[in-house]
Amino acid sequence: MATSFAIVLSEFLPPSLLPQMAAALGVSEGQAGQAVTATAIAGFVAGPSAAILVPRLDRRTFTGSLTLTAAVSNALVAVSENFVLLMAARLLLGAITDWRVVFLALAALAAFPDPRPGQQLPVRHEPRRSPAARRRRRAPASRARPSRG
Repeated sequence: MATSFAIVLSEFLPPSLLPQMAAALGVSEGQAGQAVTATAIAGFVAGPSAAILVPRLDRRTFTGSLTLTAAVSNALVAVSENFVLLMAARLLLGAITDWRVVFLALAALAAFPDPRPGQQLPVRHEPRRSPAARRRRRAPASRARPSRG
């Protein structure tokens, strides 16, 4: 739980510290903001590889290595004195964050075997209905017409 909190905090804290980060690194706030974007891009790129790599790895070893790598990445961000080191550490953190999300989703699927995959995950798919079917579903059972009189 604490590891998840730390990883999520390291993901969402930098946007509130952009002016201080920019001043410390000697770059503009826009350039410092690229550190936030780099994390998202790294997660986007790392996602497909996680779906291939994660199921083949030992869960305990993988979780431990993710935690250790996230700690190293956060330490590098904290002590970075140049923009390149900051970006490299944030790219690493983006990949770690995305791999962790994929790992947790796959762990949920493995922990609760179900003939209907996806029922264990909080996101559920509702079948699409036609507009007429949606109206029928919302309509009350009996429609009383107001009397004119």
